[in-house]
Amino acid sequence: MSIRKILQQNFNRMVKDVEQLSKHTDIMYIDGKYNGYLHCGAMSLCTYKVLKEYNIESTVYKTSRGNYKNREDHIHLRIGDVIIDPTYKQFLRINGN
Repeated sequence: MSIRKILQQNFNRMVKDVEQLSKHTDIMYIDGKYNGYLHCGAMSLCTYKVLKEYNIESTVYKTSRGNYKNREDHIHLRIGDVIIDPTYKQFLRINGN
C-alpha cells in the first residue's frame, strides 16, 4: 500500500490524536477545510506513529529561522529524499486566513 493511501485512510484518526495533544485544534481548519495551522509538531508525531504501525521508517526534521524574539519553526517527516508534510497547506493561507 502506498504511503499516500495509508495516510488518507488514517487521516481522521490522526486528527483525533492531535485533538488529544492540543486544546486549540479549531485553528487547524479554515472554512471547514483542514490546513493544519500551527499544529505541525503534533500532526507530524501522529503521522510518524501511523507510518511506524505499517513498518515504514521515517525521520523527523525541525527547521527554524529567525532570532530568539521572532523565531519560527516547522516540523515535517522524511523518508529518504521524500518529504512528508501533513500541514503544508498552512503556508497557502492568504492574509492570515
